[in-house]
Amino acid sequence: MAVKIEQQIDSLTGLPNKEGLTTNVSLNVYDGEHVALGNCFISQHLSSATDRATTATDWSHDVVSNTTYKLNTWFKYHTSGSPYGSIAAPSASTNYVTFNSGAASGTPVTHGGIYQKLTGLIVGFEYRVSIRLQNYLTTGGTCSILSYYEVGDIYLKNTEESFVITSDPATTLPAMILTSEFTAQTPQDIILIDFTNSFQAGHEPSEEANTMSVQEISVKRKDEYLIPAQAADINDNFSTVYKSNIQNVSLEQVDDPEVPTA
Repeated sequence: MAVKIEQQIDSLTGLPNKEGLTTNVSLNVYDGEHVALGNCFISQHLSSATDRATTATDWSHDVVSNTTYKLNTWFKYHTSGSPYGSIAAPSASTNYVTFNSGAASGTPVTHGGIYQKLTGLIVGFEYRVSIRLQNYLTTGGTCSILSYYEVGDIYLKNTEESFVITSDPATTLPAMILTSEFTAQTPQDIILIDFTNSFQAGHEPSEEANTMSVQEISVKRKDEYLIPAQAADINDNFSTVYKSNIQNVSLEQVDDPEVPTA
C-alpha cells in the first residue's frame, strides 16, 4: 500500500480542486453616514440649538439625561459655575463650529460641546466617529468623544476617548483628524463632542489656546470584508495565495515496478 497525494491545484487553470484552500485577508470599509449636518456648520444650525447650562459634577451625564431629543439634531451645552468655570456654548459660522473654554490663567476647568441622538444604527456593529479640525487655527486643550445609550429612562455611558491637542508640537498633524469607535447598543445611540481646557499654573495661554474649531464630524459604520489574498513577484505578476493542505491524502493501491507482485 502506498500513499498518493491528490493534486490540490489544477496545473492548467491554477484553481483549487477542493474547497477550503483560499487564503483571505480582512478589509475594513467605513460606509454610510449617521450624523446630521456633520460638515455644514452655519450659524443657523447652532444659534437656535437647545443649549443646556450645567453645574453637575458628572456634566456629560447631566446634559445627556436631561434633554428632550429631536432625532438627528444637534444640541449644545456649557458649564456655568462651580465646580467648573463658566463659558459660552459652542457657536458656528462659515462651515465650522467653535468650542470655547476658560480664557485666563488660573481659571477653573470648563466644559462645552455638542451632542446628537443618531438614527439607523445596527446593534452590535462598530461605528467610527471622525472629527476634522481646522489645522490653520492655533488649537490647544483636550477633545473628548463620548457615546451614550438609553435603557428605559436611564442613560449609560458606552465609550469615552480623549485627545490632547496642541499646536506645538502639532500632535494631530498632518491630517488633523481625531477618531474614536463605539459599538452600537441601540439604534439611537448618542454621540457627544467635548472640549475642555484649564489654564492652571505652568499652562499659560501661550501654550494652550482657548478655542477648538471643527469643520467636519462624521459617523460611519464599520464593515469587514474578506477578500482572497494576492502576491506579486518582481515583475508585478499577481497570483492568488492558496493554503497548503497536504494532510488530505488518498490511500489507495499503487503498483511499485520494483516490487514484484505475487
